[in-house]
Amino acid sequence: MALQLFHLDKTTRKYMLEELVYDMMNAKVYYSARLTNLGINKYLLLLRQACESGDEKTLARELAQTGLMKRKEKRRHRSGAFIEVKVPKNACELLADGEFNKLYIRGLCRVAIEEGKAIEVYRAKNADFPREQSNAVIGKRLDPEQLLEALRNQNYLATFLGIHPSVNVGLSIRLVKETKYLQAS
Repeated sequence: MALQLFHLDKTTRKYMLEELVYDMMNAKVYYSARLTNLGINKYLLLLRQACESGDEKTLARELAQTGLMKRKEKRRHRSGAFIEVKVPKNACELLADGEFNKLYIRGLCRVAIEEGKAIEVYRAKNADFPREQSNAVIGKRLDPEQLLEALRNQNYLATFLGIHPSVNVGLSIRLVKETKYLQAS
């Protein structure tokens, strides 16, 4: 299921690209351990193209090309030994959703700062079994400057909100007209 991103427009995309360059200049680009060497070599180009004119779905489709993602990975068994397991079928989608949304949020924070608007958390991707922690922060107003700075350092919205940064949280932000916001916990 696709992320519902309300403000994925030309201005937001411009800022997303600037944020990607920021990450590149500061060695903060996230490279999944599930990417192959070929995937690592192509990843930045694919992410840039998604920011310019695509979305998380186009990024996931590109990552699903043969040879870009590993088929197996090592995982620690409860016995303490490492075992080889298949990479989950949705690994491309998880990576694409998380990284595209992170850049989208940072880009939208820049829009909010420029326009003097507040932002609020909403569920951008439906969840069959949404976590109570996630539901509790929906509608929370945030300071876009604080969030932008935190995401440049902490990486994800969930971490900033103080909820477990598990995969598939499905939260994002949107602009609101009011400029009042609450401090993050």
